[in-house]
Amino acid sequence: MTLTRYDAAPISSIHLDPQTGFLYAKNVPIARTGVFPYLKSDGAVSWEAKLPTELLADSTIESANGKPVTNDHPDELVTKDNAEKYMKGVTMSNAHTDGGTIRVDMAITDSNLINAIQGGKQELSIGFQTDVEPVS
Repeated sequence: MTLTRYDAAPISSIHLDPQTGFLYAKNVPIARTGVFPYLKSDGAVSWEAKLPTELLADSTIESANGKPVTNDHPDELVTKDNAEKYMKGVTMSNAHTDGGTIRVDMAITDSNLINAIQGGKQELSIGFQTDVEPVS
C-alpha cells in the first residue's frame, strides 16, 4: 500500500542571496533510518521502520533531488496542480547520505517563509511516498 508521509527537516546552516533574496539551507537532514510514529487518519499511531537497505538505496537518495519544500505539512502531496499553493522552495540536486541520514541543500523562494526562518523557524517539511508493508 503506497502512502504519503511528511517529515520535518531541521535547518541550521543558512545564507541569503543578496541579489535574489532567496534563502539557501545547506546539508539539511530530510530522512533517517529508524522506527518512527505516524499519525493515521483515525487518530491512531502507526510505527513504521525506515530500513537502511531501502532508505539509503541509490534510487531513494536520487529521488530526493529537485523536490518541493513546503511550510509545515499540507494535507496533500505537492503536484503541478497545487504547487503554486504549497511549494515554497525546492531541494537542490546534491542529495547524499551521512551515516543513516539523507541530506540535501534547499533553496527557499517564498518571502513569507524566508521571513519566518529569519525570525527563528527551525523546521521545513518534505513529503514522500512510500510503500508500507504491514510486518511485525
